[in-house]
Amino acid sequence: MVSASSLPSKEVESREKWREGDPSRQAKWWYSTFHCVTAMIGAGVLSLPYAMAYLGWDNGVGVILVHDLEHNVAN
Repeated sequence: MVSASSLPSKEVESREKWREGDPSRQAKWWYSTFHCVTAMIGAGVLSLPYAMAYLGWDNGVGVILVHDLEHNVAN
């Protein structure tokens, strides 16, 4: 049985570097923003072809147009 107090040395070093503010772990705000935006756009770009393949051309375009109208009415 392994106790929580006996952490491996690499893990302890990593935690200490994080606490001390090691320069290799300091990210800028735009790195985080860019990562979040690309993650959200990537999911949308990958889901659209899947949805169109599932719904077909007529239903897929219809759903896109309905959501476009909803968006325009809401704003």
